[in-house]
Amino acid sequence: MHNQIKDISTLYAGMMGRNEEIKKMAPGVI
Repeated sequence: MHNQIKDISTLYAGMMGRNEEIKKMAPGVI
């Protein structure tokens, strides 16, 4: 499950174009 969540988060970050920002905003959730 953790892998799936990480994959989704990476996809989301890639689509948004701010991987670092999202990681900083919610590193625990995303």
